[in-house]
Amino acid sequence: MLLFLSYADEDVDVAREIADRLRSEHVSVYAPREVVPSCVAPADIEHAIQRADAFLALLSPDSLTSASCRMERELALRKDQHGADGSAEADFVRVLQVRDTPYHAAGPLRSQPWFDLTGRTPRGRVISDLADVFTSGEGQPPQGNHLNGNGRIPPASPDFANRVRELDEVGRDGVANTDGERFWLLLAPPQHGKTWLLHKIAENVPKSRRGWWKVTWVDVRELPPETAADANAVLRMMVGQPQGSTGPVDAARMADSIVDKSPGLLCLLDSAELLGDGTVYVLRQRLNAISKELANRRPDARLAVIAASRRDREWTGLKPARPPRIKRLSEFSVDVVTEALERLARRTNRTMTFELYQHAVRIHRQSEGLPMLLTECLQWTARHWGELHLLEDRNTFHEIASPYVDGVLLSPASLRGSGPVPTSEQMEAMREALGVLCVFRLFTGSHLSGPASRGELRKARTGVRWSTDDLWNAVIGTDLIYRVEKGAPMTIDRPIARLLFRYWYPSEDDRGQANREACDFLQSFTARLTGSLAADMLIECLWHEAQASILLKHQADLEPSLIQLASRLSSSLKPDGAFTVAYLRGYAAESLEEDQQELWDALRDIPGLSPELFDRVVEAVLHPEPEYS
Repeated sequence: MLLFLSYADEDVDVAREIADRLRSEHVSVYAPREVVPSCVAPADIEHAIQRADAFLALLSPDSLTSASCRMERELALRKDQHGADGSAEADFVRVLQVRDTPYHAAGPLRSQPWFDLTGRTPRGRVISDLADVFTSGEGQPPQGNHLNGNGRIPPASPDFANRVRELDEVGRDGVANTDGERFWLLLAPPQHGKTWLLHKIAENVPKSRRGWWKVTWVDVRELPPETAADANAVLRMMVGQPQGSTGPVDAARMADSIVDKSPGLLCLLDSAELLGDGTVYVLRQRLNAISKELANRRPDARLAVIAASRRDREWTGLKPARPPRIKRLSEFSVDVVTEALERLARRTNRTMTFELYQHAVRIHRQSEGLPMLLTECLQWTARHWGELHLLEDRNTFHEIASPYVDGVLLSPASLRGSGPVPTSEQMEAMREALGVLCVFRLFTGSHLSGPASRGELRKARTGVRWSTDDLWNAVIGTDLIYRVEKGAPMTIDRPIARLLFRYWYPSEDDRGQANREACDFLQSFTARLTGSLAADMLIECLWHEAQASILLKHQADLEPSLIQLASRLSSSLKPDGAFTVAYLRGYAAESLEEDQQELWDALRDIPGLSPELFDRVVEAVLHPEPEYS
């Protein structure tokens, strides 16, 4: 057995430890950084990887940015897919995470067999399990265990029975349909399942018409910065052309090459948020030109593009071409969690009981339907079958959620958006601002001047000499915030907002008081508004009033307080020249109807509430009680 060990210079100590242990087990280890780097030519590295029986990548933040490591893993992944003689070599590449590294940044390494030195499993056990793989001669974990070296389910994308509607809408009914949409933008926050859905589309679209579709995949995370900044280079990769050419793409010649290979080309572009505005602009321009050239050559030829991104700003303008259809990915349902738990129970020879079905609801509540947290909750369940009730514990929630919140949602990559990396002081101010805004479902810059006057935010903002406007502009540039429609307030995806709310406000009293303060602020804020925004904020006031009453255990007062608040706010609505008061009241009532799923589902479980409460609140909005008119 000859093992190629790939690692960054900063990880030389752990690399030496791994190499020494494997050599003691009679495994030959090639560690290129053991030799003077200037004496190791790229050709030598390529030759060594071709000769090797296995490749182990030591994963760390430095290994992801190391040019040498990037070249080594690209060569290894190519061999893993095609082999030295053109045949695939299964599990040639394995990963050992040696330092905490954002999972989303690992690129293609995510789908490889994975070991982890950063978890709770003792270091010696992980290394022993790793050694067993390379000395067993079977290329599989010992005893055929489905778990990885640290006793956890490998962090590759989980095969949840989710995204069925999105898969059908974008794949089967979209690009694969003769009359379907050919240009899509899959939009979602970090770690929300965009890559998983792209993989599923790549698997299913060619099946719709065998021999018709050719699929290409470009993950911007894997591109060197200079390539990601070159729209023409990215486009050549998207259409499967060699990368030797330079300069602008010739749309006519590219259309000819596409038609020669297959009638249909599906280009998948992952992590598109890493492309600059100018790069996206040129890409859209070139793709539009190629589509027109294709139509002139073959009426049934199809060029379809699906880009996955955290942001839509660069893609939404009408120029230089028609914008894509935007599909914002939904959260996972309780049914998805139940099915995943059933599969986990079968794998561990357990029977689904009523308690486990209740636990599925518990997992959904704790994970907020977010894919990465759902995976973590299932891993926790696999380790704690006898103590499933502990998932409700506040400490367990923070144990599971904190790595995701701190390492993904509030990471520099997420907070920077498309701008420069903020300083640590700026990130602290942005985190404090998000801690204020996550209380609200809809918000504007004014929301940072009400309840946001808490001391931590004032101190953080003063530390970077930011005004409220400066802070607002920084926050709305992050990957977590978006505008539902032009001219509307901003929002955070509801599952992420709920997660952040519970993260920053851990107790029910904390959350109840935050909702009470939000309701008080919004009442005074709404009184200054006119038009549809005032109607939107009326509904938000009702939402916060309901949440505060539930969390602070004031349910007995909830029914009269909601009706009185609805009447008072409806009476205060003002026309704005475009809308009459009657129209605004009708708009608010209609919006309340649409808001039932989140607002009224929470109220149904409260004993003693009138079944007609919802109808009475809507009536109070449409026809306020006389004392408030």
